Amino acid sequence: MKKIIVILSLLLAPSFVFAISGACSFHNGVNCSTQDPLTGNAICNDGFISSTPYFETDECQATNKSFCTPPVIQDCESAAAAAGEAENNAGGQYDITGSIGAATRVAQCSSNNQGAETAYQNCLNSSNSSQQSSVQGQAAQLMAQIQQDAKDNCYKTYGVNAIFSTNPFKCRCKDGYAFSPNGCVACDAGQIAYEETCLSYQDYCKDIMGTGSTYDTSTGVCSFFTNASLPDATINKQYSQDIHFTYNGSDTPIINFSSADDSLYIQSLHSYGSYGAATLELTPRKAGQFTIVADTTISNGTKYTKTFNLTVDDPNAVTPATPPVVVQTPAITQPPATTQPPVVTQQPIKQISNPPPVEKTVQPASHLTADQINSIRQPFGIPTQHAAKPQTKSNNIFSNIWNFIKNIFK
Repeated sequence: MKKIIVILSLLLAPSFVFAISGACSFHNGVNCSTQDPLTGNAICNDGFISSTPYFETDECQATNKSFCTPPVIQDCESAAAAAGEAENNAGGQYDITGSIGAATRVAQCSSNNQGAETAYQNCLNSSNSSQQSSVQGQAAQLMAQIQQDAKDNCYKTYGVNAIFSTNPFKCRCKDGYAFSPNGCVACDAGQIAYEETCLSYQDYCKDIMGTGSTYDTSTGVCSFFTNASLPDATINKQYSQDIHFTYNGSDTPIINFSSADDSLYIQSLHSYGSYGAATLELTPRKAGQFTIVADTTISNGTKYTKTFNLTVDDPNAVTPATPPVVVQTPAITQPPATTQPPVVTQQPIKQISNPPPVEKTVQPASHLTADQINSIRQPFGIPTQHAAKPQTKSNNIFSNIWNFIKNIFK
């Protein structure tokens, strides 16, 4: 555990490692049981990281190769000569340069030397490979433990929206989150997380594109082109218009112009943008409404596109007379006439004053005179009687009665 803690501290603070070329002579020797997982160099017994790779350190090579026996290489020429000398002493003839026997001995000697050297190298390679695999396995386990500890520390410090980055080794916030005193938090409305800091849309676009760029909330992309519209063009006349853009990158963007209608004759199909503008040049051959598309791809691979509408006028075109506008007034439907009964003016009924009642004095028949009786009978053809001398007052009364009776029967 002490070894892991020492290596972990060295990994997280690499600026404090001062390697000395050579080995670990002044650091209590080399610890050949492990190596630095980042550099692959040997580690000294006091925790110091050597500047020499682990498998090039003499001490570690000797440790790993101790069970391999170095071969004994013979001098084949000397061995053959010695063999020939011994043969001569025994009465034989030996010529080191021409004897077939001598050449055969030299060849056999060389073959033996080569086999021994090959066997030794195989032993060394096997040892190195086995030891390297063992050390690399230990380093991988150590690195996994370091990363897990660092990840846990990021979560503990900045919350569940934090992540641990291995390149470089540091805590980061997830995409869309930014550092704050409360850890990694989501930005407020109208803000965007950029490099783990909450920026307003305006500041964000200004930072990555330049002054004048606006943020499109529907696409989440800052604008590139800043022209709102294009002025009208005239048929058969050269048309030139600067298309402005905002961009703070170091590269020079190429602005491409295109239209589905070839009658516009666009000359600046590909224009190098400089000083924040690219020039659109064309010569329209017919009048009408047209669509022009401007697009570019900047160095980070982001593509920007904007569509412009262009009106091409023909000043010689005859404008047809505008017919008079006839405003038709809808007929007003009258409701059917309602027959009104005639108005009868009632005249006030004239009040006819009745004549005052006439007092009738009815006299008994015994009191009637003969003339009175005759006046009654005469209208009915009844024979009259001899009348006595009339009395004036009575005759007048009777005359009045008679006249009244006649008026009734008229």
